[in-house]
Amino acid sequence: MDRRTFLLSALAASAIGPSAAEARSHWIRLGSRTLHWRTDRETIRVFLTGPITDLEFRTRTEAVFINTVDVIFNRGSSERHVLNQRILSHSSSRALRVRNRGRDIRRVEFGFRPPGPARPASPAFVELYGRR
Repeated sequence: MDRRTFLLSALAASAIGPSAAEARSHWIRLGSRTLHWRTDRETIRVFLTGPITDLEFRTRTEAVFINTVDVIFNRGSSERHVLNQRILSHSSSRALRVRNRGRDIRRVEFGFRPPGPARPASPAFVELYGRR
């Protein structure tokens, strides 16, 4: 292969876009919820089909402490994760590895509380992201 052919093929490959491995590593927004501090448990419904390997929570306003995370799949099975993490405002949780990766997620239920001893005056906005 001469230099010109090599450069043209490299240019064509870069124009196609990211590789399949790179595309799978991107986070996808699965849903969101506003926490008004009246309860200690919420649900985010997931309408995306396809396997998800990891989950992550992100906050946009107030900080929140998330205790447990229950992942409920379309066929009724579920798995529980213990997060026990304080997520600061405009920050994200650590990634939770989904054990049943071949199944579609129906919803994610999570227990939470205020990050400190007092209840915040304003609600917290929490987003759920998934990685393929």
